[in-house]
Amino acid sequence: MKISKNEPILKAPSAIMFLIGLMVIIHITFTKILPPELGVSLFLKMAFVPADFSQGHKLWTLVSSAFLHASWEHLLMNMVWLLAFGSAVAKRMGKAKIYLLFFLICCVIAIQVQFFFSQESSIPIIGASGGVAAMLGAAARFAFSGDILASSNRRTRLLPL
Repeated sequence: MKISKNEPILKAPSAIMFLIGLMVIIHITFTKILPPELGVSLFLKMAFVPADFSQGHKLWTLVSSAFLHASWEHLLMNMVWLLAFGSAVAKRMGKAKIYLLFFLICCVIAIQVQFFFSQESSIPIIGASGGVAAMLGAAARFAFSGDILASSNRRTRLLPL
C-alpha cells in the first residue's frame, strides 16, 4: 500500500482543532503569561464552586470551568480523548457550530450533575472531563449501527444522535 505524501497525518474536524487550540491557549495564558497572583485569582473566579453557585453567584462558571485545567497532564489527557471521541461526533454532526454548542451543553450538564452531589462544597471544579465523557457516550450511541457480529443475523439499529 502506497502512502500519499499529500495525505495529512491527522484529519480532525475543525471544531475539535478549535477546542484543543482554545484550551491550550487558555492554559498557556494562565501558566506562562499572566503573573502568578493574577493567574490564580482569575483561575479561581472562573472555576466552578458549588457553594457559590448554590447562592446564585458566578453563573458563568458553568461554562468557563470547562476551559480550565489543573496541569499539562490534565489538559493533555482531556484533549487526547476529545480528539478520539469528539472527532467521531463532530464528523457525524457535520456543522462545527452545532458540535460546539452540543459540547458546551454537555459540559454544562456534567457540571450540574457534579453540583447535584456536592452542593455545599467550596472546592473548585475545573476541566472538560464531563464534556469529553459525553463525547464518549455520544460516539457509543452510533458506533454499532450495523452488524455487531459478522455471523449474527440480528441487526441492531441505533437512533440518530
